[in-house]
Amino acid sequence: MFPRRSSSSSPSRQEPAASSPMVAEDIPPPTRLHWAVFFWGGLTLILLFLGLSITSLTNNDIWLHMANGRWILEHGQVPLTDPYSFSAAGHRFHAHEWLAGVIFHLVHLLAGVNGLIFFKTALGGTALALTMTAAYRQGARPVSLALCTMVTLAVVNSRFLERPEMFSFAFTALYMLILARDHQRHGQPAAARGGLRDFLQASLLWWLVPVQWLWVQIHGYFITGLALAGTFLLAETLDRLLRRENPGSRPPLRRLISGWAALGVMTVLGLINPNGYEIYLFPFRLAGGDNIFMQTIFEWRPTFTTGLMTQSSMFLAFCAWLSLLTVGCLASPGLLRRDRLWRGVSIIGLLLLPALRPVLAAGATLSQAWESLRTGSALSALPLRAGTGLPGAAWLWSPAELMGSITGQPGLAAALSAPLAPLRLLGGWGDDLFTLVWLALAVMTVLRWRRPAAAGLAVLATLLTFLALLAGSWAAGLMALTLLPALAWATWSKRLPFWHMAVTLVFLVLALRQNRNIVNFALVTLPLVAPALTRLRTALPRAASPGDRRRAAMVAAAATALAGTFLVVLTFTTGWPYTPGITKKVGLGVGSRIPSGAVAYIRDRDLKGQVFNKYAYGAYLIHELYPATRVFMDSRNAVYGEKLYKLYLNTLNVEQVAARTFKTYHFDYVAIDYTFYPGRSPDQGLLSYLRSRPEWVLVEFDDRSLIYVRDGPEHADLIRRDAYRTLDPTAYAPGRLRDASARVRAAFAAESSKALARHPGSRAARLLSAEAALVAGRDTAALELYEQVLAADPGDIFALVTAARVALRLGQREQGLAHYRHALALRPALEDLRTEFLQAQERGL
Repeated sequence: MFPRRSSSSSPSRQEPAASSPMVAEDIPPPTRLHWAVFFWGGLTLILLFLGLSITSLTNNDIWLHMANGRWILEHGQVPLTDPYSFSAAGHRFHAHEWLAGVIFHLVHLLAGVNGLIFFKTALGGTALALTMTAAYRQGARPVSLALCTMVTLAVVNSRFLERPEMFSFAFTALYMLILARDHQRHGQPAAARGGLRDFLQASLLWWLVPVQWLWVQIHGYFITGLALAGTFLLAETLDRLLRRENPGSRPPLRRLISGWAALGVMTVLGLINPNGYEIYLFPFRLAGGDNIFMQTIFEWRPTFTTGLMTQSSMFLAFCAWLSLLTVGCLASPGLLRRDRLWRGVSIIGLLLLPALRPVLAAGATLSQAWESLRTGSALSALPLRAGTGLPGAAWLWSPAELMGSITGQPGLAAALSAPLAPLRLLGGWGDDLFTLVWLALAVMTVLRWRRPAAAGLAVLATLLTFLALLAGSWAAGLMALTLLPALAWATWSKRLPFWHMAVTLVFLVLALRQNRNIVNFALVTLPLVAPALTRLRTALPRAASPGDRRRAAMVAAAATALAGTFLVVLTFTTGWPYTPGITKKVGLGVGSRIPSGAVAYIRDRDLKGQVFNKYAYGAYLIHELYPATRVFMDSRNAVYGEKLYKLYLNTLNVEQVAARTFKTYHFDYVAIDYTFYPGRSPDQGLLSYLRSRPEWVLVEFDDRSLIYVRDGPEHADLIRRDAYRTLDPTAYAPGRLRDASARVRAAFAAESSKALARHPGSRAARLLSAEAALVAGRDTAALELYEQVLAADPGDIFALVTAARVALRLGQREQGLAHYRHALALRPALEDLRTEFLQAQERGL
């Protein structure tokens, strides 16, 4: 984030007005304070990127890619049939990401897991640097570029994972840079008509030929490279055919012919790969149609109609990005000088926003939203707090609660909330972030009343974001209907290159179809949005004094840097919020989602053979245990096909199907996941089957995984030493042990002690051991275990409430009441808990 020189002072950057209509402003040179603000903004941008990228490895697929790389190096060839499973042995295996697997395997050999994390960070940084360079070359200025990059980071960071698509992100950004540069050569004289060398130099797309071949060997997104180049050339060709009034601004014919030839060579050269022509069919077979994979795998589901997606910060950022893109297309001085229009937009938007807020928070449908707005019931909604777990919940964060979370002092929220009480407007919005956003927009509207365009645009962008956050197919249609005319108008008025509009529409369709494509959409449109916002700023009515304009520019830079600082603090303290209950935290090593504990047990106990495993576990089991263990299922969907995948899903969920599957296939052991949740109903399906069959014995569990083995001579010693015959973490109900016999109590206590000895830091083992201690009358020991759970996770509601009760029973009143207060701060809507807390207070008076 550094001040850029005026385009007039750089003779090497003479670009056509249609591509980069920058206007030199009469602003005095920056002072030291300006440089300090720009340096601050640039530093926050770098820190934000590092905080969102350097995170523990939680992606399961990376282990399969590394296993492929290892297999290829060991055998000297790429596998064409499945070598890893027993259920699909011999099935066709398109190892289309073989080169990425080799690279990842070598990085892991040389630098371990942390090396993979830093390698991912380098690829992500390359992608962002390239697309920012493309935006800069098309006229983006530092403040607009920094703001857009922050929003882009909010969009893309959820898919910045140790996967081959990281290469694709970098390649996509490189394509955008090359295509933008090729477009900017329109005004330059074409090379003299000569031989092959001049023909190759006519188009920069020839630089992409080796990149495209490399991309084919690395990731299935290579199709988007051809789509980018093809869309660019088609748009440029149409531009030449339709733009006849100014021949000098049209793409030169020789350059177009050279570009089409380069695209043809890319396509043909891509046939040189281990899978031949099938590589072009494989992505469409895998992701086309409406098969079971498209219906059940999260990343392949549509963006606006997938519940978990619409509750994520990625969706919030995507909606904001679409709004910025729409608003950025309105950079017309004539339009922005219509003061009455923008005053009306501001007033109407400020009136609509408070009505939409509670509707949004309730996750209402379109008909419910309309009814709420029509009757006015939306205005009477009660304040909603952070962590509601509903669409748009990020807008409802309480700054007071956020500070309490950052400092680890929940009581701080109540202290900070008091000064914010006057902000409760129109039916009690509460001291939440939405109130502050609304007030900022209202203040901006008043201060900018004489030049209202900026305030009107800010209100419009916020309103569009809220409408998009209502989600559903209608919201997607609304955003498309809003964005399409804006893009068309910007293109027709020559503020947006025709090719960029075409590319934006292609990738918008892909992003709406599958949420995983949002990242590509953001990277492709960053070189559009950042220059568009710069042009918008230039087109806005400005103050008369150059000094005033300089101060306004510094305020904008400082505000952007301040926003970045807030995001950096959030990322490095509480972690970046992804979905309700899931945060992305800075860290190294292997994350908790990887079944490393289960695999360590399997290796230590020398378990071998055929395993029924969780889908997400397959890749890690293959990498760590192949060839001694053969999996039933992993994430190579094309290898297993729909029939086997449906059988797997039904085996997990239907007990009768589980019985048939275990009769059809021989399994030596089972490795699956579970969630330890005290008081939950026992799981049905596979767990119910395993629980009811004496030939299957639970021998290991931690906070994530369960290991069952078949009862037989080969496992006799293991079962005698490790079996859990009484304790079942999947069906644990607090208090039930009190009604059990003395023999069962003793067995439960022994097995919970064994579990705690194996996994001293396990939440499940601690809570089970605490239950055994309570039943035995050892309340002090139980309280100590609950406190250990809370030390690891201060927000554990079950541990908080139970610890409060035990502390009060032991006479530790202040400790017990403190736990009650903490629990209520986290779950203020639990009336039974509030009643219990008030009764505990009264007993002490």
